[in-house]
Amino acid sequence: MTQEKIKPTEHINKFEKTTEIVLDLSEDFSLSNGWGKKELIAHLLVWDIEILRIVKDVFEGKEVVWSEEYSGSKLDEWNDKQLEQYKEKSLNEVVDMFKEKREELIKNYKLLIEKNLEEKAADLFGLWKHDLHHIKQVKGESFDI
Repeated sequence: MTQEKIKPTEHINKFEKTTEIVLDLSEDFSLSNGWGKKELIAHLLVWDIEILRIVKDVFEGKEVVWSEEYSGSKLDEWNDKQLEQYKEKSLNEVVDMFKEKREELIKNYKLLIEKNLEEKAADLFGLWKHDLHHIKQVKGESFDI
Protein backbone atom coordinates (compact mmCIF):
# COMPACT_ATOMS: atom_id res chain seq x y z
CA MET A 1 0.00 0.00 0.00
CA THR A 2 1.41 3.40 -0.94
CA GLN A 3 0.98 6.46 1.21
CA GLU A 4 -1.10 9.23 -0.26
CA LYS A 5 0.88 12.41 -0.75
CA ILE A 6 -0.22 15.16 1.62
CA LYS A 7 -1.00 18.47 -0.05
CA PRO A 8 0.94 21.53 1.18
CA THR A 9 -2.29 23.11 2.46
CA GLU A 10 -2.95 20.00 4.57
CA HIS A 11 0.57 20.27 5.98
CA ILE A 12 -0.21 23.86 6.98
CA ASN A 13 -3.46 22.78 8.68
CA LYS A 14 -1.61 20.11 10.65
CA PHE A 15 1.13 22.61 11.51
CA GLU A 16 -1.47 25.02 12.89
CA LYS A 17 -2.96 22.18 14.98
CA THR A 18 0.39 21.10 16.41
CA THR A 19 1.18 24.74 17.22
CA GLU A 20 -2.02 25.02 19.22
CA ILE A 21 -1.34 21.73 21.03
CA VAL A 22 2.23 22.73 21.92
CA LEU A 23 1.08 26.07 23.32
CA ASP A 24 -1.63 24.32 25.36
CA LEU A 25 0.75 21.81 26.99
CA SER A 26 0.84 22.04 30.76
CA GLU A 27 3.95 23.45 32.41
CA ASP A 28 4.45 20.49 34.74
CA PHE A 29 5.96 17.89 32.41
CA SER A 30 9.58 16.88 32.15
CA LEU A 31 10.89 14.93 29.18
CA SER A 32 13.48 12.18 29.59
CA ASN A 33 16.18 14.64 28.48
CA GLY A 34 15.15 17.07 31.24
CA TRP A 35 13.32 19.51 29.02
CA GLY A 36 10.26 21.27 30.31
CA LYS A 37 7.80 23.37 28.34
CA LYS A 38 10.23 26.28 27.91
CA GLU A 39 13.01 24.10 26.51
CA LEU A 40 10.65 22.22 24.22
CA ILE A 41 9.19 25.42 22.79
CA ALA A 42 12.68 26.93 22.45
CA HIS A 43 13.75 23.80 20.56
CA LEU A 44 10.80 24.13 18.16
CA LEU A 45 11.55 27.85 17.83
CA VAL A 46 15.14 27.28 16.71
CA TRP A 47 13.90 24.88 14.03
CA ASP A 48 11.30 27.41 12.90
CA ILE A 49 14.09 29.98 12.56
CA GLU A 50 16.23 27.51 10.62
CA ILE A 51 13.37 26.61 8.27
CA LEU A 52 12.66 30.32 7.74
CA ARG A 53 16.30 30.73 6.69
CA ILE A 54 15.92 27.94 4.15
CA VAL A 55 12.56 29.29 2.91
CA LYS A 56 14.28 32.62 2.25
CA ASP A 57 16.78 30.76 0.07
CA VAL A 58 13.91 29.18 -1.87
CA PHE A 59 12.37 32.61 -2.49
CA GLU A 60 15.77 33.76 -3.78
CA GLY A 61 15.90 30.84 -6.22
CA LYS A 62 18.57 28.90 -4.34
CA GLU A 63 18.52 25.14 -3.79
CA VAL A 64 17.40 23.81 -0.40
CA VAL A 65 20.61 23.02 1.45
CA TRP A 66 20.58 21.49 4.90
CA SER A 67 23.50 22.59 7.03
CA GLU A 68 26.18 20.04 7.86
CA GLU A 69 26.08 21.46 11.40
CA TYR A 70 22.97 19.42 12.13
CA SER A 71 23.55 16.34 10.07
CA GLY A 72 23.94 12.92 11.63
CA SER A 73 25.79 12.78 14.93
CA LYS A 74 26.17 16.57 15.08
CA LEU A 75 22.43 17.11 15.51
CA ASP A 76 22.32 16.85 19.32
CA GLU A 77 25.29 19.18 19.60
CA TRP A 78 23.62 21.68 17.27
CA ASN A 79 20.33 21.50 19.22
CA ASP A 80 22.12 22.05 22.55
CA LYS A 81 24.08 24.99 21.16
CA GLN A 82 20.90 26.60 19.82
CA LEU A 83 19.01 26.14 23.10
CA GLU A 84 21.73 27.96 25.06
CA GLN A 85 20.57 31.32 23.76
CA TYR A 86 17.17 30.85 25.45
CA LYS A 87 18.44 29.62 28.81
CA GLU A 88 18.03 32.98 30.56
CA LYS A 89 14.68 33.79 28.95
CA SER A 90 11.38 33.28 30.75
CA LEU A 91 8.76 30.85 29.48
CA ASN A 92 6.57 33.79 28.45
CA GLU A 93 9.40 35.37 26.44
CA VAL A 94 10.11 32.09 24.66
CA VAL A 95 6.39 31.54 23.97
CA ASP A 96 6.06 35.05 22.51
CA MET A 97 9.08 34.53 20.23
CA PHE A 98 7.74 31.11 19.21
CA LYS A 99 4.31 32.54 18.33
CA GLU A 100 5.90 35.32 16.28
CA LYS A 101 8.20 33.02 14.29
CA ARG A 102 5.55 30.33 13.88
CA GLU A 103 3.13 32.89 12.46
CA GLU A 104 5.85 34.14 10.11
CA LEU A 105 6.61 30.58 9.01
CA ILE A 106 2.96 29.79 8.30
CA LYS A 107 2.68 33.00 6.24
CA ASN A 108 5.78 31.96 4.32
CA TYR A 109 4.38 28.48 3.69
CA LYS A 110 1.26 30.08 2.22
CA LEU A 111 3.38 32.42 0.13
CA LEU A 112 5.39 29.47 -1.22
CA ILE A 113 2.12 27.94 -2.42
CA GLU A 114 0.95 31.26 -3.85
CA LYS A 115 4.19 31.60 -5.83
CA ASN A 116 4.07 27.93 -6.94
CA LEU A 117 7.30 27.15 -5.10
CA GLU A 118 5.93 24.37 -2.90
CA GLU A 119 7.66 21.65 -4.94
CA LYS A 120 11.06 23.27 -4.39
CA ALA A 121 10.32 23.48 -0.68
CA ALA A 122 8.50 20.15 -0.28
CA ASP A 123 10.81 18.93 2.50
CA LEU A 124 10.05 22.03 4.56
CA PHE A 125 6.29 21.53 4.82
CA GLY A 126 6.53 18.48 7.08
CA LEU A 127 7.85 20.36 10.12
CA TRP A 128 4.58 19.59 11.93
CA LYS A 129 5.81 15.97 12.15
CA HIS A 130 8.70 17.22 14.28
CA ASP A 131 6.18 18.97 16.54
CA LEU A 132 4.09 15.80 16.74
CA HIS A 133 7.15 13.73 17.67
CA HIS A 134 7.72 15.95 20.71
CA ILE A 135 4.01 16.19 21.56
CA LYS A 136 3.95 12.37 21.71
CA GLN A 137 6.86 12.49 24.17
CA VAL A 138 4.56 14.45 26.48
CA LYS A 139 1.14 12.94 25.71
CA GLY A 140 2.11 9.38 24.78
CA GLU A 141 2.91 7.57 21.55
CA SER A 142 -0.74 6.84 20.76
CA PHE A 143 -1.56 10.56 20.53
CA ASP A 144 -2.35 11.75 17.01
CA ILE A 145 -3.86 14.75 15.28
